[in-house]
Amino acid sequence: GELAEVRGVVERVVLEAVTGGRSSPEVKRALLANLAPLATFFGRRGLNDSLLPLIITCLNAPDWQLRSAFFRGVADIGPAAGAESLGVFLLPCLEQALTDEQACVVCDALACVSAVAPALRKRSLLSAADKVAPLLARHSPAVRAAAIRFLARAAGLLPPADTYAQLLGSLRALGLLVRQPLDPS
Repeated sequence: GELAEVRGVVERVVLEAVTGGRSSPEVKRALLANLAPLATFFGRRGLNDSLLPLIITCLNAPDWQLRSAFFRGVADIGPAAGAESLGVFLLPCLEQALTDEQACVVCDALACVSAVAPALRKRSLLSAADKVAPLLARHSPAVRAAAIRFLARAAGLLPPADTYAQLLGSLRALGLLVRQPLDPS
């Protein structure tokens, strides 16, 4: 009824802000900075069906600040999107961001996946960890630190058996683990 009509109007405004003739990187960054209230307004279904497909276009922007703002915004709405949507939507975005030439974009992408990690399914978390582990060898100290924060977060969320067998296994396979970790008990 009335709520659906209002959602339709807001969706058109968001569409105009993202794709319209007067859209600009500044307008898109402002929209991305306010995703949490929009996600609450649209609900999970509207978020996944309308909002996420619109904002993903920001990742293709030449403006690195817009790409960074995308990940900062998604970090705020991750749990509202749900585990399935995060796995299908966020992981391909993360994979694209990990090769970004701007270290700031990579760091924001890693902070985003760290923030939504508790909402990810185990297989998605392990998949993200496999993609992030090679960043431990990157030249940028900020990227390495962000990768360490994410991997530590993942290790804290996974059962010990998965942390040891899967997470440490991928680090070992990359030659990034030269000795066994200390037993936490």
